[in-house]
Parts: sequence; C-alpha cells; structure tokens
Amino acid sequence: MKYLRLFLCALLVCLFSAACSTEWAGSSFVASPLPSASLYQITVTPKPDALTAQNGAYTIAWMSDTQYYCRSYPDTFYVMTAFLRNEEKRLNLKYVIHTGDLVNSCNEDAQWESAVRAMASIAQIPAGVCAGNHDVRHSDADYQYFSRYFGESQCDYRACYGGSYEDNRGHYDLIDAGNTRYLFVYMGYAPDERCVRWVKEVFDSHPDRVGVLCVHDYFKTDLTFSDSGALFYEKVVRRCPNLYLVLCGHRYTMANEIVEFDDNKDGTMDRTVCQMMCNYQVAGSEGGSGYMRFLQVDEAAGVIRVYAYSPLLRDYVYYDTKAHREEPYASDPAQEQFTLSIPWQ
Repeated sequence: MKYLRLFLCALLVCLFSAACSTEWAGSSFVASPLPSASLYQITVTPKPDALTAQNGAYTIAWMSDTQYYCRSYPDTFYVMTAFLRNEEKRLNLKYVIHTGDLVNSCNEDAQWESAVRAMASIAQIPAGVCAGNHDVRHSDADYQYFSRYFGESQCDYRACYGGSYEDNRGHYDLIDAGNTRYLFVYMGYAPDERCVRWVKEVFDSHPDRVGVLCVHDYFKTDLTFSDSGALFYEKVVRRCPNLYLVLCGHRYTMANEIVEFDDNKDGTMDRTVCQMMCNYQVAGSEGGSGYMRFLQVDEAAGVIRVYAYSPLLRDYVYYDTKAHREEPYASDPAQEQFTLSIPWQ
C-alpha cells in the first residue's frame, strides 16, 4: 500500500507540477515551480493526528541526507517541505533543521537547484542547514558550491540568524519557543580545531540558552564516534553545560544515545544530553521515501515526543514491517518513534 501511494503521488506531481515561480529569499536563483496547492492536498494527513500540536506543545522538524532526492527524486523533497509550509500552524512549527548532504554531487548545479527549490517552500519558517560530505567533495572540504547556494548571503535574511563562520561553514540561530530560549549551532563536514573552537565559543557566549549542536558527522553506524564526533564530544559536548541535544545524520541508522555529565564536579549528575542520529536515505529504493523526524516539545508534560513521518506516503515509522526490517541497515522502529523527558527542565 505504501508503494501504491508513492506511485500515485509521483504521478500527480508530474501532472500538476506547473504552479507559480518562487524566488528563494536571499538568493538570485529563481526556482522552478513548486508543487501546486491542489497537488499538495493529496498528502495531507487525516486530522486529528499525532503531529497536531495541542495544549501549548510546539514542533521542531528535522531533515537530513536528502542527496538522493536531489539527484533522482526531487519531487519527494518538494512534497516534504511543502508539507512543512502548509502544516506550519497545525504543527505549531517553530524551527526546521537540516543536518547536511543536501545534494549527492557537489559539482552538479541541477542538484543544488533542486535543493534550493525545496528549501524555498520554507523560506518564511526559521530554519538552518549545514554541509555534509557530499556537499563539499568529502575530505577535500571544498565549500565553494555550498557557499554559492547556501552561504551566509543566502541565509542571513532569516530573523533567527545569529552569525556565521567562514561563509556559513558554521553558523548559529537564536529561537524562542514556548518558555525555552534555544541556541542552535551548526558546523559543516570536516571541521578542524578552529571550527570546533568557534562552536564552543558560541555556546559559551549564550549561557542562558538551551544549546543544540547540529552536525553531519558525529556517530558511526555502530554508534562509536567518528573522528569529528570524538572531537566535538571532547571539546564541546563535555565542556558546555548549556548543551542538551546533539543531532547528526551521515551514517545509516536511527539512534538516541543518552549521556550524563557532572558539570560542577560535586559527584551528582547535573546534565543529560540526548545524542540523536537520523538518516533515512537507504530506507527503500528511492532515497528515503520522504521520511523525516519531528520533535514535538510539550513543556507542560515535560516530554519530547519524537515522530518519524513521511508526508509523501502519509505513514508513520518506516521500519515497522517485516519486509523493511529485512533491508540492509534496517533500524529498530523503537528508535524511530519514542518519548523522552525534556533534559533541560
């Protein structure tokens, strides 16, 4: 049934893809037409549903590793961001995160144009991005294309934009949602010591905010640290008492690893950090089938409800079927959808 819906959605995208031209704020690139409103309506989730924010709850959406969409299945990416745009009020959507690998081949302008077109849908929603390895030619750390399409001048129009490091190789956003003042700090792929030092300085400069570190490469698939992850963990996560969430993609799994710190060295744990990895690019044969993660923050209840949802398939949780659990790199569905206590309350 999921694949029948996918086929029907793809067919309708082809039939109705001519809508209205949209220019991405901050960019001179004029995107090709976004999916039309009439097309989008076929992907609306029945209401009420779990993503509907109630009783003061709000949502932070998170995408990662969209490279196969931009290479081969751009309509899926368009439907994902159209869903965020059109359901902003229902979700009480406060912020959107992308943890890198926007494109698959950094020297292919058509792929960047697909990424820009998709992100143009959420130009009026606070959001941040960082570069993944595919965005910067892997270990070459060639940021010229990323800077052209997602550099500081393309992103600093957002009111939440706090500052940039080397033309958006790193940046930070300041977001107020509910009773929480957030600091989202991003750093792109292949950071050196100077990059990591800048990240720590940003967290240190905003001690009154709840810190979230957004990077592409942090864990390996077996949940040991990558080289970059070990550097961030030792130099930033351990040393910044206002940091509570780490979000990454890159490797093929879903995970939520909890770590605690005794920041004041009194023998009692003071701080809990949730380290999450989310990457759906190998879920199915078409780049992830539109699944992304939603963090629904319910401050009154003291919890964060984590959901996995595809607006393309109108489906929660990918790895909840026997066939999907037999795919290479299959994840435990309990790591896709769960509830955790808000660590900073």
